[in-house]
Amino acid sequence: MALSKANDDLMRKRREKVARLRLQGLTEREIALALPTGSDPIVDPDTKKPYSNVTIHADLEYMKTEWQTNAARDASEFISEQLAELDELKKSAWKDKRYDVVMKCMERRAKLLGLDKPTKIDATSNGNELKGLTAEYLSALDKIAEAQLGNWKEVRGGSTSATDDSAK
Repeated sequence: MALSKANDDLMRKRREKVARLRLQGLTEREIALALPTGSDPIVDPDTKKPYSNVTIHADLEYMKTEWQTNAARDASEFISEQLAELDELKKSAWKDKRYDVVMKCMERRAKLLGLDKPTKIDATSNGNELKGLTAEYLSALDKIAEAQLGNWKEVRGGSTSATDDSAK
């Protein structure tokens, strides 16, 4: 049992150092080279040699999973706290007959829980009618394309495809 505890402690220590080095921007190979150096060298206790890139990769995959789990838990905790605060605020707003605050609390709660439909945003026309603009726009694009093709033909010596080049 003591051996298992020692191995677990060593693995945890190695993974923590691997994670720190990765967050400093080191690659897997650089991490493998850095572990056995410095004031607190970490080497494979069985071989007394540096850990392999395979071990470092496995450690990083493990840490990535841990980070993702923690991030999901942190987000969930944040949402829970926000919902509890909104509940308290809403209770107080009801007592004070602050219906505007009640509505804002309800809207915020719906957003936090993802209950609202996505808001449709017209990012291209700023709400203006596009029917007449579309034909003009397409015509302008055609002119630009023709001009570019003309420039390209001049650069290529009049040819427009790879097969034309081979005929020369």
